[in-house]
Amino acid sequence: MHRWFYSIGVFLLLCLFSFAGYNYHQVNVLRAQVQQIQEKQEETDNRAEVSEETKYVETAAEEGGYYLVEENGVVSVYQADRITLYETTGISLDMLPVKLQEEIKAGKYVKSELELYSFLENYSS
Repeated sequence: MHRWFYSIGVFLLLCLFSFAGYNYHQVNVLRAQVQQIQEKQEETDNRAEVSEETKYVETAAEEGGYYLVEENGVVSVYQADRITLYETTGISLDMLPVKLQEEIKAGKYVKSELELYSFLENYSS
């Protein structure tokens, strides 16, 4: 009879250790998941900071802007001061629509670098 009780005791002890081991494993899995979530949150926060810096740079660039002007039949890009040459494009003025030609002859203002590169991409050959 004592043997029976010892067998049941050993069985219950094994069950208890198994249950404790399983719970320990589950706690570690949850900790790893929490750590991954925290790392993703930090990465998202870092991206938001970079995005804010990018917005600041774009805003600063927009404040200056660029002018598209005609020189010797070719479109040139000047910085906002209209003195500093930014780039000679090689885009022939007579290849552009008439309305755009008139705007460029008058000095077409482009407010941002993004808008400038969009223009250059659209009208470059």
